Amino acid sequence: MKHIKLFILFLFAIPLYGQKIIPGRVLDENNKPVEKVFIATYTGHSSVTGTDGRFMITMPEDSSVLTVFFTCATYRPKQLNLYVEEDSMLVRMIDLVTELGGVTITADKYSRYSNYSAQIPPISSDEVSIDPNAFGDLLGGLSGMPGVQSNADDGQLIIQGGDTDESIYYIDGLIAFEPYEKGINGSNRFKFGNGIFSGTSLHASGFSAAYGNALSGTVQLETSSKQNSFPKLLELWASPMGGGGLYGSLSKEKISVMLGVSDMNLTPYYKVMPSEAKWDKYYNNVYVSYFMVNRFNKHSNLRTTVHYNHARGQYHRSIDSMVYRENIDDHDFFLNTAGDIRLTDNWNLYVGGNISFRQSKLIDYFYMSDSLCDRKIHSHLKAEVNYFKSKISNRIGVENVLSNIEEKYHFFGDTTLSFNNSQIAVFDELSLYITHNLNLNIGARYEYSTLLKEHNIVPRAYVGYKIHEHHLLSASTGLYNQLPSNTFLLISKDLRSRRSFNSTLSYRFTTGNYMLQIDGFYKKYDRLITYENGGEWGMSNIGNNGYGHAEGASVFFKGTSFKIWNYYLTYNYTNAHLLVNNYTHAVMPSYLSHHNFKASTTLMIPPLRSIVGVGLFVDDGATFYRYGNADESTKSPYRLGLNAEWGVMIGHFASIFFLAQNVTARKNVYGYVYSRTNPEYKHSYSTFDQIFFWLNFNVTFASKEDKIKHFKNQMNNNL
Repeated sequence: MKHIKLFILFLFAIPLYGQKIIPGRVLDENNKPVEKVFIATYTGHSSVTGTDGRFMITMPEDSSVLTVFFTCATYRPKQLNLYVEEDSMLVRMIDLVTELGGVTITADKYSRYSNYSAQIPPISSDEVSIDPNAFGDLLGGLSGMPGVQSNADDGQLIIQGGDTDESIYYIDGLIAFEPYEKGINGSNRFKFGNGIFSGTSLHASGFSAAYGNALSGTVQLETSSKQNSFPKLLELWASPMGGGGLYGSLSKEKISVMLGVSDMNLTPYYKVMPSEAKWDKYYNNVYVSYFMVNRFNKHSNLRTTVHYNHARGQYHRSIDSMVYRENIDDHDFFLNTAGDIRLTDNWNLYVGGNISFRQSKLIDYFYMSDSLCDRKIHSHLKAEVNYFKSKISNRIGVENVLSNIEEKYHFFGDTTLSFNNSQIAVFDELSLYITHNLNLNIGARYEYSTLLKEHNIVPRAYVGYKIHEHHLLSASTGLYNQLPSNTFLLISKDLRSRRSFNSTLSYRFTTGNYMLQIDGFYKKYDRLITYENGGEWGMSNIGNNGYGHAEGASVFFKGTSFKIWNYYLTYNYTNAHLLVNNYTHAVMPSYLSHHNFKASTTLMIPPLRSIVGVGLFVDDGATFYRYGNADESTKSPYRLGLNAEWGVMIGHFASIFFLAQNVTARKNVYGYVYSRTNPEYKHSYSTFDQIFFWLNFNVTFASKEDKIKHFKNQMNNNL
């Protein structure tokens, strides 16, 4: 036995003979030691630096050069060659804050492959908001997704040929009522702070039976529930354009809190910059946002979002020898709370509820001393049970949406219009993984409206087939219902829900840092709202006599190169013929363009500690109809926009962001106002600022680790 032990010891000792031990040290750019750096070689040797940054490397006997890898959570990874003639090794590591390595978070390139996921590529909130075409707006960034358009004079999303009101928005599974607010440049912007969202999912045409009251798509935003998801920091921002605010967040083991307060006042901007709008009271928006997540355990949590903003201002514009004056005075409050509770390993309970209040005032329309005050109160209550196993999952739920809408007018007298509605729904969705590569979703939804006294049952189905590891083919089909818009429900209660039959086909190829997706869709519309000119409100014989169809295709490509260069390309073709409103026959809606192209790119420049971005959109214009007469139309010129952004970090505490919208100052036409006395005259209208700039300064107080987390989201908070 003694001889055997000596023999084993001799075998293990042989490789050590002749090896060279080389000491080293890791320092940062300020010559301070870096601890907890993991050092490894292909020979299997490894080491970790201590508080003094020192380590030891073993050079094999028969090697003249050895590649050494250095990794640390808060520093850029590095690899260096160690030569046998060296007696020591000094390594300089650059932290991620300086390197800007954490500015952009790239979404999972392969994503999940069920629950209609192939309809639109998955994308994180960080990716969306850093898009130069978004101009700091989360929903604006989604306009670069396949099948999606957005007219710059409005800002809202048009999904696969559907009008802006045909889509619905969710936060943690609950409806985000009135998701837009009147923002700068007269357009609509997403009213919620982007920083609270961990991801964004947009489903076009085909979507789960768990979601209703939409004909064209859903946008689902999820707040973060992970432990330490928010860094501990305090950030102050200010802009010479007008405004400032503070933002703070804190995470503990069981709770995370985020609070933001800002006051945007564009008085300095409009005193310097020219504008077609003449501001009598400069635009001002006071904004408060609060988010808290309570984690009961690894799989159970409660998330609460509170939002309030008050926007005000007054401007006038001259249009066709008349003066249009708008007085902005909007109050908006939203409280949303949703909980996930893991009952067992296979059962999960979801419960949630919210309340939304919005009041807007509009006065002096065309100097006729008109006024309008509308008040909207909504509430959404929802509960669902999820059962899941390796090859099957089932989602059963019930929800109730309550709405109270009131509008008060003062034209030549006082008039009040209002309605109340309770919409009850029950849904069931079954997901089957038939084989490793084949997933099938089938679901149905029952809906009842107390206002319309209408019952509806809508079936839906989705199938996804993974042809290969990098190739996914999917298709969906189903029925979708949506209530008439508030404009019609305030005047007439004798209506039915609008309806569409949607079919989609999607192919996706993903590999490495690239993704290509090709989509096609077809939508058959029924029971659309029509009316004739005349009557007390300019509309008579309001009914569900409309119909039509929409079809189209899109190509989407996104890529990442060298880990610092991101780019997106989207082309959409859309064709539609709808009999709607007061049209005499089916025509292409005026909010649509046949051809639409968007491109954007962002590039990080580490030596300059900067990020730059350029965005482009172009379409072939749209068709507009004189007084709704489908036989008298005008095609607008093509529309082109070029946007740019630049961000730079100053030291470890400060940063500057600069954005420019429509830098070519092209006057894009988004509609026409027709003269009733002169048939040959029409006046085009566009955004009242052809070019818009924004400059932002940020100062952040946080530890290095927390600052890195924050810089991943900071580009979301440009405005």
